[in-house]
Amino acid sequence: PTKPEGDSIIPQLLILGFFSNCYLLYTLHHLPWCSVIPNLSRCFIFVNAFRCVWPNRYNKNVVLHDTPLSSIFLTRLLATFSEVAWLLLLGLVAMQYAPFDEETEIPFLYSFGAGLLPGLCAMAQCFVWSSLILRTDSLMFYEESTWLVMFILNTSINAYIWFHGVRSPLVIISLVFGFLYLPWQAYFHLGLIVSLKDKPLTASKMTLKNAKLGLVRACKYRNKTKKLVDWGGWTGVTWMVAYWWAEPVWIAAIAWVMEKDGKIV
Repeated sequence: PTKPEGDSIIPQLLILGFFSNCYLLYTLHHLPWCSVIPNLSRCFIFVNAFRCVWPNRYNKNVVLHDTPLSSIFLTRLLATFSEVAWLLLLGLVAMQYAPFDEETEIPFLYSFGAGLLPGLCAMAQCFVWSSLILRTDSLMFYEESTWLVMFILNTSINAYIWFHGVRSPLVIISLVFGFLYLPWQAYFHLGLIVSLKDKPLTASKMTLKNAKLGLVRACKYRNKTKKLVDWGGWTGVTWMVAYWWAEPVWIAAIAWVMEKDGKIV
């Protein structure tokens, strides 16, 4: 079941993440619905629960279930909201745990870096949407490179917080994530995209006709498969499990810890 060229049970096991994400949503039910941080956390976790039930992979429009709910367009739309929510949360954590007392003005570079996180996420969304609409995998490299830059920045901010004496669990989680994610992203994930060997985007593809075809394809075309290689092999599986199962725990922890610390906004 784990041979890259054959069918695998692994994509079907992603459904287990639905239950863990539902539990995380339950743990947040007591937090105020009018507050920003709990709602951003709920948004991220809900979308990942959805993706565990109807998983897909943008390259070649790979889906596990041939249903409109597996639409690449729908998934990307939901993921846009959840990813922006994620980076907004990281920016808020950076500002709420800034190692400065109330009488000290936060340095411009620090606040600029924290505010840049959701801005870089918005840039990544532009790349991935352009890739889907213009039907080219080449722009995915720029999207994933932007994620690499985002977490170099987030890790640097949290290292700065740590070395200035703030020992919040959220700072530790960000540092551990950065040390694990950055080398994996740089070597394995970007390497997987490069291995697709898609032709560079040319002016001939940047037309309204091609964009329309790309939108129709993202909405309607679905390539149902259980082959591990179509799901990105072990690199793709690692990405899905880490993203859809593990990262929601981090996002829930942001709400838990900030509530405990009285920093919910």
